[in-house]
Amino acid sequence: MRSRTAKSRCCCCSAAPSSFRVPRGSGVSQIPWDKEASFRLPVRVWREMMNRYFPNSGWLRLHTDTLNLLMRCKARRAVASWDQLMLSLLKDAGETEQ
Repeated sequence: MRSRTAKSRCCCCSAAPSSFRVPRGSGVSQIPWDKEASFRLPVRVWREMMNRYFPNSGWLRLHTDTLNLLMRCKARRAVASWDQLMLSLLKDAGETEQ
């Protein structure tokens, strides 16, 4: 297969990259950081990964506005972790640990 030398500009900063050789009919370029690709990850793999790296933990989806309020509350109360904040809020609400 014949190769050609491709010369182009970087897609994110317009710098001229060093020359590189690619097979005829193909090309290589950098992908900007603001682009994304979808990937179907099986639920089983997700759960195994989360259990390995975050054992005894759960995930809670919150609206951005709610999360922003919680971040301000966390800063005001000067607590170091989300667990501490949630326990503090539960205590204030009269909930007790099981």
